[in-house]
Amino acid sequence: MAIRNYQRAFNGGEVSPSMYARIDDGKYQTGMAQCKNFLIEPQGPIVMRPGFKHVDRTKYADKKARLIPFNFSISQTMVLEFGEKYVRFHTQGQTVLGANGQPYEIATPYLEADLFEIHYVQSADVMTLVHPNYPPKELRRYGATDWRLVDIRFGSSLSAPTGLSASQTINNEVKNPTDYKRTYAVTALLADGTEESVRSSSVTLDCNPYGDGSYNTIRWNAVAGAGLYRVYRDQGGVWAYVGQTDTTQIVDENITPDASITPPIYDTVFKNNDYPGAVSYFEQRRWFGGTRDRPNNLWATRPGTEADMSYSLPSQSDDRIAVRVAAREANRILHIVPLSQLMLMTGAAEWRVSPLNSDAITPESMSVRPQSYVGASNVQPLVVGSSMIYGAGRGGHLRELGYNYEAGGYISGDVCLRAPHLFDNLTIVDLAYSKAPSPVVWAVSSSGKMVAMAYVPEQQVGGFSTIETKGSIESACVVAEGDEDIVYVEVMRTVNGQAVRFVERMNERQYKDLKECVYVDCAATYRGEAKKEITGLTWLEGETVSILADGAVEPQQVVKDGKITLTYPAEIVHVGLPFTADMKTLPVAMALQDGSYGSGHKKNVREVFFRVVNSLGTQAGPSFDKLSEYPSRSTEFAGSAPDPITDEVGFQIQPQWSQSGQVCVRQKYPLPLRIVSMTTVLELS
Repeated sequence: MAIRNYQRAFNGGEVSPSMYARIDDGKYQTGMAQCKNFLIEPQGPIVMRPGFKHVDRTKYADKKARLIPFNFSISQTMVLEFGEKYVRFHTQGQTVLGANGQPYEIATPYLEADLFEIHYVQSADVMTLVHPNYPPKELRRYGATDWRLVDIRFGSSLSAPTGLSASQTINNEVKNPTDYKRTYAVTALLADGTEESVRSSSVTLDCNPYGDGSYNTIRWNAVAGAGLYRVYRDQGGVWAYVGQTDTTQIVDENITPDASITPPIYDTVFKNNDYPGAVSYFEQRRWFGGTRDRPNNLWATRPGTEADMSYSLPSQSDDRIAVRVAAREANRILHIVPLSQLMLMTGAAEWRVSPLNSDAITPESMSVRPQSYVGASNVQPLVVGSSMIYGAGRGGHLRELGYNYEAGGYISGDVCLRAPHLFDNLTIVDLAYSKAPSPVVWAVSSSGKMVAMAYVPEQQVGGFSTIETKGSIESACVVAEGDEDIVYVEVMRTVNGQAVRFVERMNERQYKDLKECVYVDCAATYRGEAKKEITGLTWLEGETVSILADGAVEPQQVVKDGKITLTYPAEIVHVGLPFTADMKTLPVAMALQDGSYGSGHKKNVREVFFRVVNSLGTQAGPSFDKLSEYPSRSTEFAGSAPDPITDEVGFQIQPQWSQSGQVCVRQKYPLPLRIVSMTTVLELS
């Protein structure tokens, strides 16, 4: 008998063979057995992923580089190429060049082995970099070709006042003018009061503050950069606040000092070879944690400051925070992640940092509570909406952590349960997230592939596909460029027999004209007067490339002497390494009268129907070795590019009886393909 089987969507993503019996699972109706080089759209379709365009070689062909995003705003972004002891900069698909015409770079101390353990956080033009083996640093941008990497100075930028003196003015008739002692010290402050120096050396004055007409005058030298000064008096061993002034002197008319305000105390927070490995911002503080010798310790600057780690005696609410998380195991704090509350991630647990009441976090109100005992890997997590996506500490899976009202806290879940085959026996080495044109989590695998997860948790969408290329993807990051979030990758390829590493940029997914589509990798684009010979392809020397010329597919050819020759002159030509997009349906499962749901029946698919949008070049068959192709050209004249199809198309495929009745779909041309739905006509025996 002939049966028509309709698949209405594909946003269930690639499903593991261990799930093939779970026809009761909702994802089975929208899942696939294979989804390679397609991107899953949240609405349901799958679309051919864009190609990667060549940006530049990395500095060292034999050493890995890591890509880190620099986002000043959605209109000012940069991709930082961290290699061994250097950083280079890329934006809008081009490398920033120095005055000498060579790639602009600055020196760093980081070795290749340390690159993927660097954790970072950004505030405006300053990026904080931490690594357990190096002092915490700031990468500061002063201009397009003026970047500076400096150690963070945890202290005041202001010097303590010098030249302190004190004198008494008193009525001459007072007979005991020196029966008392007053000891003073002074600090310098910025004009906005956000930073205060250590206290100066003290000065002691023999005086009688209770005598008739008595007052003390304290003077000091001005401090460069200071706008205010505070005077303190030793009151029973406590330096108590006397007053504040914008001049270099103050008069003490026996003022009652305020012992609740004391000068800041600075100490050495991070000592040699004991540096933090985690960093973030939360509630106007910069947080650090997880040193080698103090793995469970957590530090935070004073509110509103970047590096003020001072504290007071007695303690104040705006003091720095320094606390050791009392945990059952001494696992180092790997990540500090700001959600609605601050999360600490170790290799074995997830912790929530919150105040005991509804106020801000202070040294007195701070509470650290465990949320789950799963553990995270060293890959820097992603914040997506109000949730977090992170790599599991063991097993190589991706996990999601978010607040759960019923649980009264944060819970962690495995998002890879339906596709463990993409992660088992592998590790995630890098993570990135793009919001536009649709939300996708990009996970670089130790296999050299990249896993793309269409992720819309509020709609229960979380489907996986794989991104594969002729080479090994080693790092990825995402920055906003124009109307889209653009994926940059660092890829190791073998070109003309030599191993090389490139920085490449995924082309925009949205386009207006077929000739603008880029579906080749390591690609270049020629724009100009119509010509047949395309030159300058030196990085593709000796490689077989695919070509799209003014929207028409040219025969593949080998790049020789950095050039190729077209059949016809063209104005817009895309040249690059070919790749194929493959999709395979799940085994047929449908309700039958015998209750078998198709199991135990042989199946033969004889015809397929696809609903496609702006697509060309669809192939389908019972296996990837027996594919039939839907003819792309209909009424167009020869010599012109065929028009993309938006319609339902159907064609017969080569018959083949099998147990599963699966259909393989391939796009082998550098052309767009978006499949909205699929109907198969099959026979059962």
